[in-house]
Amino acid sequence: MLCLSRRAHGVSVDGKVWLRGEGELRLGKRVRMDARAAPIELNVERGGVLELGDDVEIGPGASIEVQRLVTIGARSRIGAFSKTLDGHFHALEGDRSRRPPPGRVVVEDDVDVGPHAVLLPNAHIGRGSAVRAGAVVSRRFPDYSSIGGIPAAVRGRTRRSAGVDLSVIVAVTANGAGLQTALRSALSQTGPKLEVHVVDDSEGGGARDAALGDGDRRVSYMRMPLHEVGRAAVPANLGLAAARGDFVHFLPDSGVVRPGAYAEHVSALRDNPAATLTVATIARLRDSSTRTGKIELLSRLLFGGSPPATSGSIYRLEALLRAGGHDPQVGPDADRDLQLRVLRAGGSVSVDGQLVSSRGPVRRSRPGERMLRAYRQQRGDAEFWALRVLRGLDEATSW
Repeated sequence: MLCLSRRAHGVSVDGKVWLRGEGELRLGKRVRMDARAAPIELNVERGGVLELGDDVEIGPGASIEVQRLVTIGARSRIGAFSKTLDGHFHALEGDRSRRPPPGRVVVEDDVDVGPHAVLLPNAHIGRGSAVRAGAVVSRRFPDYSSIGGIPAAVRGRTRRSAGVDLSVIVAVTANGAGLQTALRSALSQTGPKLEVHVVDDSEGGGARDAALGDGDRRVSYMRMPLHEVGRAAVPANLGLAAARGDFVHFLPDSGVVRPGAYAEHVSALRDNPAATLTVATIARLRDSSTRTGKIELLSRLLFGGSPPATSGSIYRLEALLRAGGHDPQVGPDADRDLQLRVLRAGGSVSVDGQLVSSRGPVRRSRPGERMLRAYRQQRGDAEFWALRVLRGLDEATSW
């Protein structure tokens, strides 16, 4: 059984984490393991040490195998379904029954390891670097490197030296017929420097050509390993794990971004550092940057008939990460639930006009019981019923 040699405050575990082996696990403060979408596996053999620094985040489906030493530095993120191992289970040449001696894996501070990346023995990722999705790393890389490919090589510099303002995440869950139009509306925006992550969860995985057809190097494409029927939250979280911008927008694959909208929303967040998200205001609403406006917006999101609204907001990346991204367990209310949790933890700033228009019908819906039950358990009966009464007094106000 694993030996927990250093217990820290604020450790958060959501979902199943499999702990195996008889080695040593050292936890820093506020380590977060998000295994809601898939179990996390930590296997530390006798004599091995796994050290997780302060504010480390490990995504769903990640696996870390330790024979000698794996160190993950402070504020680093280990992406969904990534694999880290410091030893080979058999020799690659000669006597394959012989087990080679293990090496080490070092991930320095402020590193982003993308989904499905593989860190092999002797991998050493320098401070502030980003390992792209699917990369296979087996050697040392300097600080602030953007690392990708098989075998991995330096592909550029990270946002800490090159600068990415806004990460746009597009989860394709149907046939992606309108994807190219959605991408062009985002990529034609002026002002913020963009990157776009397309996560293909369509049944046939047929969105690749539409995603990469224009040859824009700002667009990356990932295909979900398993089709998540009716669980759009899972591909959205996979895109979030790869985000490098200061801000994030979840763009529907059938949406069109209003010209100039990204510049307006990013500017609003930069001018209001206490705000964690923007709200596109298309009807009368109190200033949601005030306490009164925040309470009104919470009551409307929780009990009103507004449509799911994450596409109508731009978020601070750090706020999304603290919130843990979408919660797949609340089903079709995952968008609304995420906006509620980010708003509740911080505040919002209103921006006039639509952020995104949809080419399809807009579905208005009431929140489901799972989301309401989760909010009541998290925030308590007093807040829950106070917001319900407030919404009852304000039913005449349209969204």
